[in-house]
Amino acid sequence: MISTLVLLTLAQADGGTVDVVSSASVKATVDAEVGFDVLGANVVNTAAGAGDPAEMTAYELGLHARAYATAFDRHGHFDLDYWGRQPIAGNSPNTPLHLLYKAELSADVLDKLLFIGLGRFIAPSATFLDVDGARVTLNLKNVHLTVFGGRRAITSSDASNVDLSTFLPAVGATLSLTLPRVQAELGASYTRDQAPQWNPETQVFDNLGTYDDVSAYARVMARPVDAVVLGAEIATAPSASYILGPTWNSVELTTASVNLFYVMAFAELRPHKTLRLSYDLHYQRAELFRDGYRLDPNDPTVIAEGFVPTFLDNRLRIKWRPFGLGWLGPEARFRARPDRNELRVGGFADLAPDWGKGFCVRASYTYEKMIQRFDIVPPADRSYWSASVGWRGAGLDLALGASDVERSALPVSGRVYTPYNDTPTQANDLAPFVLQAERIAFLRAFYGNAIWFAGVDFEQSLTDARERRFFAQIGARLEKEW
Repeated sequence: MISTLVLLTLAQADGGTVDVVSSASVKATVDAEVGFDVLGANVVNTAAGAGDPAEMTAYELGLHARAYATAFDRHGHFDLDYWGRQPIAGNSPNTPLHLLYKAELSADVLDKLLFIGLGRFIAPSATFLDVDGARVTLNLKNVHLTVFGGRRAITSSDASNVDLSTFLPAVGATLSLTLPRVQAELGASYTRDQAPQWNPETQVFDNLGTYDDVSAYARVMARPVDAVVLGAEIATAPSASYILGPTWNSVELTTASVNLFYVMAFAELRPHKTLRLSYDLHYQRAELFRDGYRLDPNDPTVIAEGFVPTFLDNRLRIKWRPFGLGWLGPEARFRARPDRNELRVGGFADLAPDWGKGFCVRASYTYEKMIQRFDIVPPADRSYWSASVGWRGAGLDLALGASDVERSALPVSGRVYTPYNDTPTQANDLAPFVLQAERIAFLRAFYGNAIWFAGVDFEQSLTDARERRFFAQIGARLEKEW
């Protein structure tokens, strides 16, 4: 298919012979960024059934490197994107991640009529799809046709690299239309994925099962007038593979497959530069099957379970900037689920008037009402609030405040787990080290200029003085043109 597309392009070209650098100059550009970070967190839970040890700790280093370079008068391109995380200490280390998302050489030829890329790239798909291979885009006025093919590079299940000796095919195509006020795109892809499965002989998840997936999506966005933006998207991925895995060591849980279908639509109205009204609709259905979980590390019994999480969201948001004080407004969301309905109402304020000389106040509050539909008792009502004071200016953003996340059973960062049974006395919680969990006091600072950036995020639990988390980062960026 790619060779056919190239022939079609040659037929469209005036002059026949292709010379990539025929009108090229020595002009080149570089846009690069590199950042390092360190994350530390601990969680303490001495409640019955919370697991052992009572205090769990994790520390890890992170690296992000990104570069986009052009040459030959912007006709040649190189795109690089790497993310890595490595545990360095703690009794509950996370899984190391060393993921190369992009490493692609590409070129525009025939006055940008044809784009050819070779290497690793993120392919357009209804679900995450990273490909080692080639792609070609044919640009015909307002119509753009892209085809790609190769091997899957990163699994969607546990975000691990696919071994170079393993070939998981991945092919697809997209067709897009770009007009001054309308953008539309259709896409379809086929890929094979792999995910660990339970091995009854070794009693661990060391079998690599494979799954075939044919996914498709369609999206459109329009701006009929300057003050109105409309958009919609529909997608399906019948057999995409995912894994859910808690980080504590007393529970093992995986999800082998998810048959995903979703529809989204939004509308935004901007009648004035100080007022924004938006509405969005989101329907999602995902057939999940838990390949197995076990609650006791000393008990090899593995239980399988299937269920279908489905919801329909309706959300309305208003943002208003009165008298130059800053942005504020209400938000409401109604979620319909098979077992219950959820009504969420709240508001926010981000006030930073010019006469404040950089000082700012941020606050938000949300209350979520659980509405029982049948005989199933829903979880308890929830509330979320956050408040901080700070200063913004000269590349610096400071915030000092507190926030609270109320859920069925505190602390949210605990390790009590009841499979698919979130009730007023038991909470589903798969993330003991989640930042912004439970009631905390926080200090956040970020600074950036044309070259350097650095930030720190420190959280102290107000529920248990022994729990705290921190995240610090530093990096540099380069924008250069020759």
